[in-house]
Amino acid sequence: MQQEQPTILALGDSLTKGYYNNGFSYHPYANRLSFLLTNKYHVEPFGENGEETQEMKERLDQILDYYAKDAFKGVIIIGGTNDLASYSSDMIIENLIGMYKRCLELESFG
Repeated sequence: MQQEQPTILALGDSLTKGYYNNGFSYHPYANRLSFLLTNKYHVEPFGENGEETQEMKERLDQILDYYAKDAFKGVIIIGGTNDLASYSSDMIIENLIGMYKRCLELESFG
């Protein structure tokens, strides 16, 4: 993970990972977003194919526990697409809100 600029955590599923070409290639949106932010911020992608929001919530805890408490200055969470066939919108929203609340607990996000 780059340390020169403040880092934004981009958490999500295959959309965040940049899945295309039937999974033979990946191009995360985080790369383009870093460029558009004129490299004042580094956007670090943490995307996993097929991940549902409950799994994402657990992985977020692992990521935040692994990295230094001030490693990230912001967060982008894109999730719920893989949940739609199996879970209610209320459950998806609850998981997303839980992830944002977890991030807000960190001083570096405040």
